[in-house]
Amino acid sequence: MLGETLKIALGELGQKEIRGAQHNERILEYQQMTGLDFGTDEVAWCSIFANWVVQQANLEMSNS
Repeated sequence: MLGETLKIALGELGQKEIRGAQHNERILEYQQMTGLDFGTDEVAWCSIFANWVVQQANLEMSNS
């Protein structure tokens, strides 16, 4: 499983916040798909991303 989750995470390499009124749509997708939705990419989204990765690998999310 570790290899699969790492492959999923590495596939998203390069995602980052956009300052100002625009937002990175991919980060917003991570939020929407996990239910950890804050509506902006300017939040600490590392846990959201980790939850998204395990969700993609069909593992249990921490939801925090």
